[in-house]
Amino acid sequence: KLADPNGDGDPSDGFSAYFDAIGSHPYGGPHPADVSPEIGRNVVGTYFRRAEEQHDAILAAGKVDKPVWATEFGYFVDPATFGLSCSLPDHFNQLKVTPEFAGQQLVNAFQYAGKNWPWMGPMFVFGLDMSMDSWRPACEQTRFFSLLKADGNPLPAFTMLSAMPKTGAASAPTATPAPVSTAK
Repeated sequence: KLADPNGDGDPSDGFSAYFDAIGSHPYGGPHPADVSPEIGRNVVGTYFRRAEEQHDAILAAGKVDKPVWATEFGYFVDPATFGLSCSLPDHFNQLKVTPEFAGQQLVNAFQYAGKNWPWMGPMFVFGLDMSMDSWRPACEQTRFFSLLKADGNPLPAFTMLSAMPKTGAASAPTATPAPVSTAK
């Protein structure tokens, strides 16, 4: 149930003033980025298009059209890829993918969102280099969402995302002009 800040029974006229975007963590799970919610929700429950359902729920309940920001998303690469035999919680065992699949689906996620979700704002891949943290245990789960190996070399996801055509603001970086003094 959505909050109703002004207590008039219509949350859409009050709560939207308190936020600019909806944060989502639409991790891909073991699925392609474009897998249907019907399949994703029934197999593991972790799927990229969950962001779509979150957006639709906000529209339906609050009648507010706000952008969604994928503030954290990615794919869990099987630790065995790195020669590790990790005892993982069941949920993480169900999320394991190959490095190639992770790279392909991260690119697919950006393409899917760009083509189908005009309401999607910035998308932040988790994480660049958590695998390189010397203080984390070797089998700590966050390591296996990284785009870089523990030695700093790129995984396929890093290479594929680097080569992916960019759209929007990311496609046309511009230099910030130097301030111009108007004092005389």
